[in-house]
Amino acid sequence: TIKYANGRYIFLHSDDDFLLYVNSLQEIYKKIKKYNPGYIRVNYVCLAPDKKRVFDFKLNKSFTKDQYLIPFSENKKVLSFILDSDAAFVTGIIFQNSLPRHIKIVNAEPFWGIEILFYMVKSYGACFISEPHIIASWSKLRTKKKGYHLLYSLTNGRLASENYLHAVRKQLDAHTYSVFLHNQLMGLYVHMFPLVKLFVGNKNMLQLS
Repeated sequence: TIKYANGRYIFLHSDDDFLLYVNSLQEIYKKIKKYNPGYIRVNYVCLAPDKKRVFDFKLNKSFTKDQYLIPFSENKKVLSFILDSDAAFVTGIIFQNSLPRHIKIVNAEPFWGIEILFYMVKSYGACFISEPHIIASWSKLRTKKKGYHLLYSLTNGRLASENYLHAVRKQLDAHTYSVFLHNQLMGLYVHMFPLVKLFVGNKNMLQLS
């Protein structure tokens, strides 16, 4: 659906999330006018499945205040900004609607938009808005035996994250990529390995291992 957008910016927003304030769009637009960035990440809070509690899920959030990265920063800084801004969460991702044809959505998890965001941050800079303007709705975790999981199941012998890792590899020198790859594999798979059986069952866990 992105290809049908005709405004200057594209604001990604999941159907079960919602804006926190009636003036959220105006406040976000003020930051866009101030910095004119290619990529904006709007902070969010979470609504518990019981719909009674709102909390801040900080696991993937490295920034605690507004951040700005200038255009044409070195690639290592561009990647760090994307990762530290929690770009894997879709709602609240905003980027300029001016993509060249060779920049495409990557069929990968957890960062399907890695090529888009890398191009935008590199070309136009980036901004993180620390004030939450979005409420993300959480649902109860439901697991199935031998179920499919985006990160932990193999499709034709490949992981969904491989295209993401290959896309990043093209942007970094060998040493920087080696450090990045180690950190990603540890965070996405090694540290999470005890949960893999719960998500996908014994067979898929053994294939992943």
